[in-house]
Amino acid sequence: MLKKWATAGCAVIMALALALAGCGGGAGGSGGSGGSGASAPPDGGSSAGAPAAQGGASGEEEGSAAAVPPGITMFAQEYGGDGAIEVPLLEPAEGQEATDTLTEVNEAILAFAGDYEQYMAEEPGDGTWLELKCYPFRNEKYVQIVLTRAVYPAYATQGNIFSVCYDYQLDQIYTIDEAVEAEGLDFTTPEAGLTDVLDDAEKELGVASVSPAAFVLSQTGNAFFYKVAFNPAEQGEPQLEQIFARFADGSYDPYDGETLPLGNVGAELVPMDPPLACQK
Repeated sequence: MLKKWATAGCAVIMALALALAGCGGGAGGSGGSGGSGASAPPDGGSSAGAPAAQGGASGEEEGSAAAVPPGITMFAQEYGGDGAIEVPLLEPAEGQEATDTLTEVNEAILAFAGDYEQYMAEEPGDGTWLELKCYPFRNEKYVQIVLTRAVYPAYATQGNIFSVCYDYQLDQIYTIDEAVEAEGLDFTTPEAGLTDVLDDAEKELGVASVSPAAFVLSQTGNAFFYKVAFNPAEQGEPQLEQIFARFADGSYDPYDGETLPLGNVGAELVPMDPPLACQK
């Protein structure tokens, strides 16, 4: 059974989440009766560094007043056995109200988190467990959330990865399609940096496809997280899928299924209390 930080039924969770998004309360709060209370204040903690020039959304007016960043609160945070559940939400800074865009960010996070609540109070009873891990970043322009999600035991997959990048200066979501276009990335053939880090078995299978699934903007360049599918070993077998980080210098680092490789991302995680799995 998971150590309990927060529990709520599915309908209550959604209602509380939407209420949190529109509360306009101070950051670092409990996130409502369904929240865990773990949070990072909107104007404190560690900066993620200045955004890369090529990664920013266009249209910011010269001389415009700096907006106060939203807070990051852990709406659900539980650990126990092999499982980990971390569901962050953004909340407006003190004295401000949530915009439609901020609410859209939270809805996207909850949509990716999916049916996590069934793994919280007790395990489903079918021998499966959930790992839903959060990686929060923030600087003077963006609040960024990266999430990984996998139900175990699993075969031939490391699960899914997701990110959302909120430009709180412009109240816009900077999408992965915009980031890929700004970077000029091409996925028609695997890059040398990827083939260099493949093991012998992966090289023998051969890469079937490479697709960007998440990203992090930073001052030193943008990092992307790719889902790489390999050709099946035999007809009828599922494709092996792995997650790889691609850094600004073109180098790659494979995800080990536990913690995302962030060494060359160029952005610092926002410290949370209690700490996240990636901060322990």
